[in-house]
Amino acid sequence: MGKGITFEQAKEKAANILTYRDHSKASLYKRLLEKGVSEEIAEQTVDFFEDVGYINDERYAQDKARELYEVKKYGVRRVVFELTKRGVDKELAENVVFEICEENPNDLNSLISKYIKGQDISDFKVKKRISDKLIRMGYDFDEIKSAINNFSDEE
Repeated sequence: MGKGITFEQAKEKAANILTYRDHSKASLYKRLLEKGVSEEIAEQTVDFFEDVGYINDERYAQDKARELYEVKKYGVRRVVFELTKRGVDKELAENVVFEICEENPNDLNSLISKYIKGQDISDFKVKKRISDKLIRMGYDFDEIKSAINNFSDEE
């Protein structure tokens, strides 16, 4: 009996990991290393699952980007950051996010009205709190400033 985890055991571990949710190639590799799989066998295992189609970084990036952008309403910067943090190539992440943004642009006005909650938008502290929240969500400062000013004019 060898001391390390075999390729077959690593495949079982990877299948178990993928049962719960989809992973990028890099995140599956990292999880296998955390489970005690050697680097060489982890790489072989990840390549095997990529070859049979169980992991696909482009599909993973599209699904995760759609969730972050459309459900959580994150801005472009935050979505790209979250994808790269999960092991997706930055160029792929940017391309996927660009496609999704063109299909369905987020409406900053609806987010602003959600965060105002009946407060006075002309108050500097309220504007700052809302703009800080939207910056953390990954929106561009100039877009936020413009949307808040337009929102103030409508009120």
